[in-house]
Amino acid sequence: MYSLAIFYENGIGLNKDHSQYLYWMNNSAKLGHDGAIDECYIDGDGYEKNVTKGFNILENYATNCKEAFFQGSVGGYIIKR
Repeated sequence: MYSLAIFYENGIGLNKDHSQYLYWMNNSAKLGHDGAIDECYIDGDGYEKNVTKGFNILENYATNCKEAFFQGSVGGYIIKR
């Protein structure tokens, strides 16, 4: 579900569709996908916006899962701050 949300967000193989992105991202978060939960907090999509909490979830997830995508996301959020 998380990957499908990202595909809708970026128009990868599908037309960009923000409502479908939110639908799949929120469903992924409800199922406990940390990568989705952090985005929902950071963006305030379906959750009360809390950038610090979202970033902490993302940083913890990136540290524990060792996925380069999420480690890169941490770097991207640090640069934005």
